[in-house]
Amino acid sequence: MNDILEIEFQIEYNMKVSQNFDSKEYYELIWKYERIVEQRQKENEKPADPNSVSLANLMGGQIG
Repeated sequence: MNDILEIEFQIEYNMKVSQNFDSKEYYELIWKYERIVEQRQKENEKPADPNSVSLANLMGGQIG
């Protein structure tokens, strides 16, 4: 279950899809909240690499 939630999170987060908490079960809600907090902490700790290519850019056909 965690693997499925992680894949769903990565797709939604990288494509900037708004998070919908209304239809989540309790476990999913807690998991997703904790994962968002973890992701934001990672982003705040290190500066973005200007040469990196995001998943959203790859899926959208855009590079760099």
